[in-house]
Amino acid sequence: MNEHHATPKWRDGLLISLLALVAYLLCGRFAWHGLDSIAFLNQYSLGGTVTEPPWHTFYMPLLHVGHDLVTPFGGGAYRGGLLISAAGTAIGVWFTHAAARALGVNRATAIYAALLVATMPATTYFAVVVEVPGVVLAFSGWTWLCIAHWARKPGLGTAVLAGVSLAVAYLAHPTAAFVGLTMLPIYQLAQPVPRWRPLLVGTAAALAVLLIGMLLLPHLVNALGGSSNGSGKALEFLRNRSSKAHARGVTRILVDEWLVPFLPIHLPLLTMLLRRGSRLVVAGCLVAALPFVLASWLLLVEQECEHGAYATAICGPLAIAVAMHVRSHWWRALSLALGSATSIVLGIGLQETSQALATASAVESSVRGRDLRWLIADGAGPDGRVWLTRYPNCKPTLLAYLLQNQPEKLAANLDALDAMIAAHATAGGVSIVTSNTLEELANVAPLFPPARIIEDWLLAHRGPALGHADGVEVFAVQSHN
Repeated sequence: MNEHHATPKWRDGLLISLLALVAYLLCGRFAWHGLDSIAFLNQYSLGGTVTEPPWHTFYMPLLHVGHDLVTPFGGGAYRGGLLISAAGTAIGVWFTHAAARALGVNRATAIYAALLVATMPATTYFAVVVEVPGVVLAFSGWTWLCIAHWARKPGLGTAVLAGVSLAVAYLAHPTAAFVGLTMLPIYQLAQPVPRWRPLLVGTAAALAVLLIGMLLLPHLVNALGGSSNGSGKALEFLRNRSSKAHARGVTRILVDEWLVPFLPIHLPLLTMLLRRGSRLVVAGCLVAALPFVLASWLLLVEQECEHGAYATAICGPLAIAVAMHVRSHWWRALSLALGSATSIVLGIGLQETSQALATASAVESSVRGRDLRWLIADGAGPDGRVWLTRYPNCKPTLLAYLLQNQPEKLAANLDALDAMIAAHATAGGVSIVTSNTLEELANVAPLFPPARIIEDWLLAHRGPALGHADGVEVFAVQSHN
C-alpha cells in the first residue's frame, strides 16, 4: 500500500495545525506587544471602527468574529484577538504543509516543514499575542499554496490564481505583496531542471494581476463598507518613518528581525550554500527575504523590535526549501528544538509593564467583584491596558474622547457622565478613577487647557480611596446628583 493511499495528504497538516492552535491558545500572553493592537481594541470595544491605519483590511472584521466566538465563554475582545492570532498562525502552518505536498515532497518532509513554521520564533511569538502578523499569516499561506500549484504545473490559470492570492494578501498587509518574490525559489524547488519561459510568463501574469488588484480591490472594499486605502497611506507612512532610518540600525535589524526570529532555518541555509545544487535556491530565498528585511530597517526606528513580523509572510517557502534539503534526522530535531527554545524565551520575555501590573493589583483589591465603571484618561496608558486584558465587561469612559469629540460640549458631556455615575451607583455598581489618570491629565493640562477642566471635575467628584498597590491608588468617583 503506497503512501498516498495509506494517509490522506491533508490529514497530517490538519493534525499539526490543530495541535499548534491548542498550544498557542494555552500559551496566550496577557501582555501587549505594541500600540497598534491597543488602538484596535480600544476602538472596537467602544463601538468604533478602525480608520487609521487603513491597510489592515481584514483585522477588524475577524476580531469581531473572534469576539463573538469567545463571548459565550465570558471572553472579551482581548481573548477574541488572541483567538484570531492563534487561528491565523495555525492556518499558516496548515498551508505550509499543503504547499509542500503540492510540490510533491514526501510525507516526512512536509511534516518537518509544517513543524518548522509552527515552532518558528517569529510565528509563535505573534500567535500568542494580540497583533496583526498572526492574521496576515493565514492570507500569506494561501499565496504559498497557489504559487506551489503554479510551480508544479506552470500555466496561465495557475499564475492568475497566484496573482489573485497575492492581491488579497496585500489587503491584509501591503508587505505581503512581496511574497510574489518567492515564485522563483518555489519554482526552482518544483522544477529541478527549470524552464525559464514558463517562469517568466507565469511571473509576469501573476504580477499583472497583483497590480490590477492593488488598484481595484481597495475601492471595492470601501464600496462594501470596509476600510482600505490601498498603497497611498502605506507609502506615506513608509516615507515618514524611513526618513529616520540610519546605518547604525542595520546590525540591530539583522539580529532582531532576521537572525533570531528565523533562527532554525539559518544553519540549514548555510549548509545548503556548500552544495552546488542548492545554491540557486538559497539565493532565491535570500532575494525574496531582502524586501522584508529592508522594510524592517525603514519602518522601525530607535529601539523598536517587531521580532520578524514582516518576514513571517515568507516563512512557509523558506521552511519548505530547508525541509527539502535537510535530510538528517539529527539536523531536523536540532532545528525544531532550537526554534522551540527561542520561542519560549521570546514569549517569557514579553511582560506587561510594572505600572500596569500595579494598576491591576490595585483595581482588583478595590472592586471585589462589583460592577465596574472605570474612568480612564487614555486607552493606551496603564489603565487602558488593564481594562482591555482583565476587565472586558466593565463600563469604560475614555476621557480623551471627551476632549477630542466636540470639546465645546465638554460641560454638557461631564453632566451626562455625572448622571451615568449616579445611575450606576443606584444599580449597585462602583465608579473608579486611578492616580494614573489624574497624573496623565495633570501632565497634559499645561498644553491643553480642557484637560484641566476634566481634572478639576474628577478631583471634585473624587470619593474615598478604595485601594492601592505599588504607588497606584484607586479612588471612588461619586455623583453630585
